Amino acid sequence: MTYDLDFYKAYSEYLVEERVRNVHDSLLNIFKTNFDFNNVVDFGCG
Repeated sequence: MTYDLDFYKAYSEYLVEERVRNVHDSLLNIFKTNFDFNNVVDFGCG
C-alpha cells in the first residue's frame, strides 16, 4: 500500500493536535532511552 498526498496532508494535520503530538513525543522519548532505537524516525502509522 502506498500513501498519497491526501494521506500525508491529513496525517500532518492530525499530528499538530496537542494530545496526539504529546503521545507521539512520549513514545519516541521512550524509544530513545534504548540505544538500539536511538535513530527512530516517525514515518506515520500504517
